[in-house]
Amino acid sequence: MKSNFSSQDRRELKSALRIYGTSAFWRGNPMVISGLLFIFLAFVNAFSIRHKLAHHPIAEVLHDGGLFSFFIGPNLVQNCIQFYASSQVGASQAPSIPGLAQAEARAATIWACMIPLFFAAVMTIAGIPFHDCLFFVLFNSIPALAGWYSPGQAGSIRKRLIPVIVGIVLFLAFVILSLVPGAQLWMVTRPAFLTVPCSIALATVLAFTVLTLPNRVYQPAHIGDARSARSKTKRGKQETSKSVFHRVGQYELSQMLLAPSIPLSLRADVLASCIAIPLIATVIAVLFGDHGSFTHKWIWAARTLVITIACTNNWLIHREHWPILFVTGRFGSRLQFVRSVFKAALSRSLLTISLRTLSLVIPFAILAHYTFPHALMITVELITCITGLAFVPALAFLSGHAPSKGLVVAASFVSIFLTQIVNPFMLGSSVFGIATIVAVLVGGFCYFMTPRRISRSDWPFGSE
Repeated sequence: MKSNFSSQDRRELKSALRIYGTSAFWRGNPMVISGLLFIFLAFVNAFSIRHKLAHHPIAEVLHDGGLFSFFIGPNLVQNCIQFYASSQVGASQAPSIPGLAQAEARAATIWACMIPLFFAAVMTIAGIPFHDCLFFVLFNSIPALAGWYSPGQAGSIRKRLIPVIVGIVLFLAFVILSLVPGAQLWMVTRPAFLTVPCSIALATVLAFTVLTLPNRVYQPAHIGDARSARSKTKRGKQETSKSVFHRVGQYELSQMLLAPSIPLSLRADVLASCIAIPLIATVIAVLFGDHGSFTHKWIWAARTLVITIACTNNWLIHREHWPILFVTGRFGSRLQFVRSVFKAALSRSLLTISLRTLSLVIPFAILAHYTFPHALMITVELITCITGLAFVPALAFLSGHAPSKGLVVAASFVSIFLTQIVNPFMLGSSVFGIATIVAVLVGGFCYFMTPRRISRSDWPFGSE
C-alpha cells in the first residue's frame, strides 16, 4: 500500500524544520526573548524546588513558590512557534507555493509537541516523576490550543462542531481545576496509570489542533458569489455611515495613538479601572482561597493582583500603526508625533493606574486595618512607581539602532511582572520608597530623552 507521505513531502518537511534554526525564525519574532527568559526561569524554578524539597514537604513547597514557570513558559514558547507558522501559512503568497502550508503545519506540530517534552524534562530536575511533569505541562498548555486552531470551511456542521466542543470542554476543565486550591499538588502526585493516558490524549489533541493550520491559507473571495457581494456592500455602507457620522471624543482620539483597534471611551476606561480588581479579588477569594475568614482570603487575593495595575504598560509594543497616523499630517514632525504618543501614554497611565491603585488599596487598607497615613503612602508610591515603569521599556531604543520587537516585548513584560515582586506589600513602604524613586528617575529620563531617538529609528509597518 502506497504511503500518503511521499519523498517530496519529506523533503519539504525537512526544509520547514531547518528554518526554525535560522534567523528567518528568530528575527522579527516578538515572543522569542520572552520565551527564552521563561526557559531560563524554568531551570531556576526547578533547581529552587529541588533544594526546598530536601528540607520541606512538597505540599508546603508548592504552596509557597509554585510551578509558575512551568505553566507560563510552555505557552509563551508555543506563541513563538505560532507567530512564525501563522505568518508563513497566512501570507498572501502561500497558495502559490505547492506544499508550503502542509509542510509548515507538520513542522509546527513536531515543535509544538517537543515543547511540553522539554519543559517536562526540565521539571524532573525538581525530583518530580516525568509522567506527572508531562501531564502538568500538557494540561497547562491548553490555553495555547486557541492560538493554534483554525476552523475549516468544508465538511458538515457536525464535524466542524466536534473540535469546538472538545476545546470548550478542555478549557472549562482547565479553568475549573486552576481555581481549585492545591491543584498543582494534585496534578504532580497522580499515579502513572492516570497521567499517561491523559498525557497521550492531550498530546493528540495538540497535534490535531496544530495540523489545522492549512485552513489559514489565504482564500480570495469568489466574484460570482452575488449574495456574499451584496452582504459585504451593505455592511460596508453601514460601516462607512457609522465612521462618518459617529463623533469620536478627544479621549478616544488620543488612545488611538496607543491602541487604534480598541480606542476605549473615557467612561469605559474609568468603569473598568474601578471595578475590575475588586471583582477579580472577590472571585479569587471565594473560589481559590485557602481555609480562613473571607477577610484573610481577600487580602491574600489582593496581594496577587498588584500586577494587574500595570497591565496597560505594554503600549510601546504596538507601533505598526504609527506610519499610518503620521502621514495624516495632524501631529507635525516625527519627533512631535512620538511626543504626542508619550503624552497620550502618560495621561492614560495617570488615570487608569490611579483608579486601579485606589480600587485595590482602599478595600485592602480597610480590611487590613491600615492607618490613613500608611494607606496614603502606599497609594502614592504605587501610582508613582508603576507610572514610571510604564516608560522604562523605551530604554531599548538607546542602543543606537531600532531594537527588535522581541526586545521591546521582553522589556515591557519585565516592567509589568516586576510590580508583582517589587511592591509595598512584599517589601514594605520604606524599602519600596527607594524603588519608587529609582523608577521615577529612570521613567522620567525615558520620557524626556528617548522620543528623539525613537523618532530617528525605523518604524515598523504592518510587522517587523
